[in-house]
Amino acid sequence: MSAIILYGRPGSGKSTLAASMTNLGYKPHFIDMDCKVKGMKNLEERLKDKQITYEECPEPLDQGKLKARVLAGLKYYPKVQPRGYLWLVDCITELEEEPLKDAHLVVPVIDTMTSVNRHMKRLVRYFKKDMKLDFTGWDCVLQNYEELFMAFTNLQPDPYPHVIITVHAKDDKDKVLESIETRPLLDGQFKDAVGDFVEEMYFLEVEAVGRMSKAKFWAITKPVGRITQARTSRDLPTRVDADFGIIFKGEEVK
Repeated sequence: MSAIILYGRPGSGKSTLAASMTNLGYKPHFIDMDCKVKGMKNLEERLKDKQITYEECPEPLDQGKLKARVLAGLKYYPKVQPRGYLWLVDCITELEEEPLKDAHLVVPVIDTMTSVNRHMKRLVRYFKKDMKLDFTGWDCVLQNYEELFMAFTNLQPDPYPHVIITVHAKDDKDKVLESIETRPLLDGQFKDAVGDFVEEMYFLEVEAVGRMSKAKFWAITKPVGRITQARTSRDLPTRVDADFGIIFKGEEVK
């Protein structure tokens, strides 16, 4: 039983790997902050068969009119309280207080934390009444990260066997070592501390073999090169097929 982070660039297969929990007999339940799961053709059959379920965030990043946001420029901040982050918080609370049917088979998935980050910052800016976040604003963001991750990862192993968080990745320069590292696309200190909350943290990459060949998707499970935050508590090779049926082989639902 594990709390898992999947991070990688757009198109690297994060949502698809989370969905592959079906290959172990589990039922991934997506909290879809990106609003894309229902349109993914490769998940179509599993969605139709209810092997995968989802809740799609109904809230826009900002309630304000586009023209007003553009004309306000750097002075703009949300005038109406953004509700996307609060919607997510309510989803997690409901998962805890009213577990889904057959919870021992369900794997909750936040997809993606990068979108959660955008919603959260909009809410903080609303309360700060300022587009810019000062020290107290960033401290509020960090505190929310910590509270959110603790609440979500504590959903496992009871009532849910696993939980998964997906997040995009970006290349960052380490100012001390002057090296380039590929880290989760999160703000502030938390992008370096995010691994403290999980047992498994895999970086995903896609390999285009050739024009006429299908792309190959990999999960990196241990630090290698620029990928310094990958980690696993399992006996896995550094590079493995991006499929939980393979990664967690032997842990199928009995």
